[in-house]
Amino acid sequence: MLRFLIVSRKLRLPAVVVVLALGACSSSPTGPSLLREDPHGYFQELSARADRLYSYSLRDQLQLDQYVAAGVSRQMTYNPGGDSYPLKQDAAKLVLGEDQASVEIPQMVRLPIHASAGTALLTWDVWWGPEYMTDLGGIRNHKAFQVASPLASSERWLEIRARYTQAAGAGVNEVDARPYAPLGPNTTTGLEGRLEPMLAEFAVAAATWTRYWVLIEFEPLGWDRVSLWVADENRSQVQLLNRVEMRSAGGITRFWFEWNSSQRRTGGPLVSYVRNVVVLGNVQSPTALFRRPVGG
Repeated sequence: MLRFLIVSRKLRLPAVVVVLALGACSSSPTGPSLLREDPHGYFQELSARADRLYSYSLRDQLQLDQYVAAGVSRQMTYNPGGDSYPLKQDAAKLVLGEDQASVEIPQMVRLPIHASAGTALLTWDVWWGPEYMTDLGGIRNHKAFQVASPLASSERWLEIRARYTQAAGAGVNEVDARPYAPLGPNTTTGLEGRLEPMLAEFAVAAATWTRYWVLIEFEPLGWDRVSLWVADENRSQVQLLNRVEMRSAGGITRFWFEWNSSQRRTGGPLVSYVRNVVVLGNVQSPTALFRRPVGG
């Protein structure tokens, strides 16, 4: 087996080392063996691009600790060797604990993603535990991801939500977005404040890696335009939003893992995993870069 070591080129972050294992194809007369794709290969490819602005693997506890408000990250951790969850993943683990009066993660990890001109393409991967589909959940929806800006004192600008009660069939939650800024003439809000028009629905599957892409086109003196796509291990990208218009914030500043709701719940812990955040600037053909995530 041949191994390569790839080290993050982002010098101001803790070094992230990823091992890619490549196996030789079999010469058996029945045909070559299938080469399993590295689940972090997409992250490595994007991180190596010249138009990469930021990349965070989240597979480094020091990296997580660096971007919490104070101290160490306790609700979002990376410790695969000590992870007792039966379906553990090679990614940062997010746990909503038992009997919380308000479903939230007090120590949010907030990653710097400063961009203000041209376009920014933001992508990341998420995995939701199957217990979210049981009575352990007890919540209707929560904020999941926040693209922050200097527009308001709260920093909130564009929120990507997890809508549990909206998911049909075997879905864990439905994906939508909520604005925290005035809207342009082609945009409105619908169910519980979601951005519209929505082009499609996407129900997130349990125990399945799901990939998000947000494209922001900056117009500092007008309306920023936002597009959103989602894919998973089994489905190619589905576009949910197409260039919806929001008041320009003069740029974006941070990306939050929020996991926050005002609703009360009781029950056992809920487990998610997140990994591989990348921001690219001024990509000529964003959709040409889209690829399904790989489990593992």
